[in-house]
Amino acid sequence: MHAKSRFFRTFKGTSVHYLESGPSEAAPVILLHGCGSFAEEVLLPFRDTSHRLIALDRPGYGYSDSLDGPELGPLGQSFWLEDVLEGLKITEAVVVAHSIGSAIAVHLAARRPDLARRLLLLSPCCSPIYDKPMLDLRIATAPIVGTFISRHVLSRYAALLARKGLTASAFPNEVPTELAALAPERFVNSSAIVTMANEARLFNRDMATLSRLPSDLDLRIRRPDHQACPSHRMASTRARKSNGSGP
Repeated sequence: MHAKSRFFRTFKGTSVHYLESGPSEAAPVILLHGCGSFAEEVLLPFRDTSHRLIALDRPGYGYSDSLDGPELGPLGQSFWLEDVLEGLKITEAVVVAHSIGSAIAVHLAARRPDLARRLLLLSPCCSPIYDKPMLDLRIATAPIVGTFISRHVLSRYAALLARKGLTASAFPNEVPTELAALAPERFVNSSAIVTMANEARLFNRDMATLSRLPSDLDLRIRRPDHQACPSHRMASTRARKSNGSGP
């Protein structure tokens, strides 16, 4: 399936890049990638479907503009996603989100259930994470050292760093051929590193403010991680399964 590469600006002036495939008259399915990724990666598993797919480069990843640091947490990005949907004149959508992208999806569903009535979360990360030093991200985003790393280290070792990251995320499986073929500099670049650092820094704060999800939300989870999903959402999913409406 051929995906068209598109750009547009939100009402706030932020440039957004996305890939779109499928019939334009079909109901839209929004795809949100995880940490350190971009639209092409999350679109790959769905390339043979007939739905209207809109895979977004989240802020600071791929070809999309970044946001101010405080807005790069899941809550801030949910407002960005709201602006994107309104800019694309989408009044209701299915949202498919992977990993940390799920946190953005549930924040949107909590605030704007009219926009996101159905969620499919893939290996979601949507509850407070363990505090870690994250020395690599701290060093890569430090004022002086970070500039040197961005200019000389990331560009020179992008292929190695991307390969190591993909291998770790795919373990114990092999990295899919199509994924390994993507340009490494799309994964490893200064904008993505800064975005990852801010997402990690703001994640716990934003997830602590998440309100309860609407009772009528159609929520589906694939490969759920009990450590990564709040108990009330897991309970909701189990209830749907017991009623025969789960995945």
